[in-house]
Amino acid sequence: MGINHKVIILRLPLHFLLLSLSFLFSGAERLLAGETFLWPLDAPPALTSTFCEFRPGHFHAGVDMKTYGQLGLPCLAVMDGRVVRVKVSPSGYGRALYLQLDDGRTVVYAHLDGFATAVEELVRREQEDQSSYAVELFLEEDSALYFRRGEVVGYSGRSGVKHSHLHFEIRDSAQRPLNPLAEGVEVADRIPPTPVAMTITPMNGESTVEGDFQPRIYSRLYKRHDGVWGPRDPIGVTGRIGVSLDAFDKTDTAENLLAVYRLELLVDGEPRWLTSFDRFDFEQARQLELERDYRLYRRGKGLFHRLFQMPGDNLELTDGDGIIDMEAFGRDTIDVSILLSDRTGNSSRVEFILVSDLEPADNRLVGGEPLVSFDGWGSRGQSRITFDIFDNYCRFGGPPGIEGFRLKSELDVTLAARPVEGGVAAVWLPPAGFGGRLAVTALDHNGLEVDYREIELYSVLPNHGAVVRSNDGLFGTEIPPQAVYDTLWVWMEPEPAYDVPGWIESVCSVEPRDQPLAGAVKIKLSRTGVEDDTLGWGLYYLDKRHGWTFLDNKREGDYWTGPALSWELFGLVRDLDTPTVIIRSPVEGETLRTTRPVFEAFVIDSTSGLVADGLTMILDEKRLPAEYDPPRDRLVFQPWHELTIGPHLLEIEAVDRVGNQTRQAVEFVVKP
Repeated sequence: MGINHKVIILRLPLHFLLLSLSFLFSGAERLLAGETFLWPLDAPPALTSTFCEFRPGHFHAGVDMKTYGQLGLPCLAVMDGRVVRVKVSPSGYGRALYLQLDDGRTVVYAHLDGFATAVEELVRREQEDQSSYAVELFLEEDSALYFRRGEVVGYSGRSGVKHSHLHFEIRDSAQRPLNPLAEGVEVADRIPPTPVAMTITPMNGESTVEGDFQPRIYSRLYKRHDGVWGPRDPIGVTGRIGVSLDAFDKTDTAENLLAVYRLELLVDGEPRWLTSFDRFDFEQARQLELERDYRLYRRGKGLFHRLFQMPGDNLELTDGDGIIDMEAFGRDTIDVSILLSDRTGNSSRVEFILVSDLEPADNRLVGGEPLVSFDGWGSRGQSRITFDIFDNYCRFGGPPGIEGFRLKSELDVTLAARPVEGGVAAVWLPPAGFGGRLAVTALDHNGLEVDYREIELYSVLPNHGAVVRSNDGLFGTEIPPQAVYDTLWVWMEPEPAYDVPGWIESVCSVEPRDQPLAGAVKIKLSRTGVEDDTLGWGLYYLDKRHGWTFLDNKREGDYWTGPALSWELFGLVRDLDTPTVIIRSPVEGETLRTTRPVFEAFVIDSTSGLVADGLTMILDEKRLPAEYDPPRDRLVFQPWHELTIGPHLLEIEAVDRVGNQTRQAVEFVVKP
């Protein structure tokens, strides 16, 4: 594609223009003071996302800078440095440039619309040599391009994503992401963080929150006259508990909700936990699902920061244990505070009191809501028995009138139920290595059966791995060593309601879907009558927003297999639909009066989806390095060299993930 960056018109509201002028004056003051770090975008400073915000499966490694809906804004070298890497991809970072500064740090500019002329020429030569849009270049020191502070290194865009913005990172010499707001990037901010909700979580089966063995969410935090936030009444607990907090931050220059920078937990005034988002290692990126409360996230409750240690958490950005042991304090009340702050130093405070929930609650209101209700995620079919795994123990729940639960497998255990809000509950710690069918019977006060449920429960130990198979042989999962953070009990539930014979089959959920995985597991599904009609089948999981989502279609004997990074509802789905290709320009038989026309096509696939390697644009039997824009289903290319006068043939080939393919072609003529 041709890129013309000579003229850029940015139309902004008056208050943004005034902000831009103030930024220029403040920049001059920083120069006089000897500070040399520039705002990397030629636009008024504003953030749409901050460091270590939640992304599925990883931390956000930088900050996102507002481009006000514009494309092609100049991106500036923040300090003197040389380009050491350039990567172009239809997804991920899109067009990305890596500038190594003279002090050893590396800054990354991502989702660019284009590069500075010298870089663009290198990229185009590589794309032409490889006949591929996706390329990656590593530049040695003697051949690297050097840029002075303030020179244009590229232009902002939306490559790889839906919306335009500049993703900007700073990395240390070991390529670990650093918080740009702690490294010299500045933005006006006088607004303190806002706490949204908090959760109190029992840490074992002997601990409770308001008499129950499950987390309790306090989504109504009140701001007192002195500016301190908190629930209205003390919270009753026994044993060991952990605290999680959901909060957001804002700056003066944009309405976007951002992540907080620092959270500190104090118990009776003594520091017990600290999270400070200064730096992390890419190798630890999945531990985001330990720092955030993954259970609450998967159940749609919000993004809560855990303020206590979880097994497997060795993040440098956290420090302390955070567990509060009510009995260890030896008194009736404990004062708890949470201090949250942004990088500028604006801060807020949450305060609450813990009391023993063994004492009657006559002198206080019981606030908050339990995580699991009796029509919640744990229910299956018509059974009213709920079953949930909370880390190292199992919780059984049911409606009022149940006196206990009898568990039968190779062991026979009866658990006494205790009244909880809305019903009854009991806990059970499975013995080490437990595995197999667990029959659960709910008993009334006469010992008679009032409900029944069966669960196939298997233990998975860290560093050991496991293989779990269903009794009918249609489903299996292979869990390698180090794929779980702690001992985990896994069970499977067939989901026949999702079956559509011949199109969707062997649907099964793997639980607990609210427990994070440290690494990928292998999912294996088979069909009855697998020898017939194998074309088009693949392994999928059901996404609540996007529907059935393709994983893989590799075969191992009678099984379709694929890697999964989370427990989901899995199924075999058949895709026999070929991709749809619409060539927008040129049209069949068109006569063009330009020798550098824009070729544009839209390619859509309904089920398994497209991959960039499966899309090909061919002009007169030569493959073109056309750009694929997945968010817009668009394939586009403008020749870099003038076409010859006369007839030409443009072909588009598309192959989906299970091998269905489409080819469309148009003939056109170029005339002077």
